Amino acid sequence: MRNPDKIDNISNLIKEEYEQHGINSDTLNEIIKLCNELISENNKTTYKSFISNKNFKNIKLYSSINFIDGSDSEKFPAGAKEPGNFIRAFVDNAKFDKKFQTTERIYKQVLEKLFDHSTDKIQIYLGQIGDDIIFCIEEHENYYKINDVKEPTLVNSQCIADFNNNFGKILDSYRIDLGCEEIRNTRKFEITRNVYDYLVKNGFECVLCFPCICMDNDTKNPHGVSYINRYTYMMTFGKIASDYQELPDVAVFDRNGLCPPGNC
Repeated sequence: MRNPDKIDNISNLIKEEYEQHGINSDTLNEIIKLCNELISENNKTTYKSFISNKNFKNIKLYSSINFIDGSDSEKFPAGAKEPGNFIRAFVDNAKFDKKFQTTERIYKQVLEKLFDHSTDKIQIYLGQIGDDIIFCIEEHENYYKINDVKEPTLVNSQCIADFNNNFGKILDSYRIDLGCEEIRNTRKFEITRNVYDYLVKNGFECVLCFPCICMDNDTKNPHGVSYINRYTYMMTFGKIASDYQELPDVAVFDRNGLCPPGNC
């Protein structure tokens, strides 16, 4: 940060104005909106730096079904598309503009709580608040945000419908343009326990999820179907404050939990 004192002054001015003169909710929400927009823009920048980093080609891609440890796992089968193709299929498509190009972090302490109640996997639903994609889990018909928070946080279930009716329709149109038989695109995906175990074993602070398009046409999964051309997330590991200049050695792709097929 080039001018930390200036940032402190801004924070103090906002607090002083609130305490001495009062700031109404509309004004406070405008400040929050600006901060969220800047955070989103920063995420887009780091995402681009991640994609363009010359070391990206050295990342090994694993399917979550056979991922144990980078040194012990079976790599993607021969002939499978490499990580760069997953990313380029997403980035090079004009449908997925900047608001899609964000990276979500799921903190270790959040995953620890989630896997304490689930022995094998957690299902993550895609939601939308404003122009932001959020990750949610569902419990007793309530939805809790799990990305970029220190603990699961209750959100309005409308965020799921908003994703379906907004970003989701854009994702669906991508498959329509390709002439796919199943036109409904991904609405949820899975993180399996082996991914969490790898994070703990190697001392990482969070799972970093970045959007891409599946370019793997393998049907060797429980559903016996191909997930090619579906929107999904590749998962890597790092620090909460990672700027993606230090890339991990591995990325994990959920081949089996993308939805649809099946009921969402």
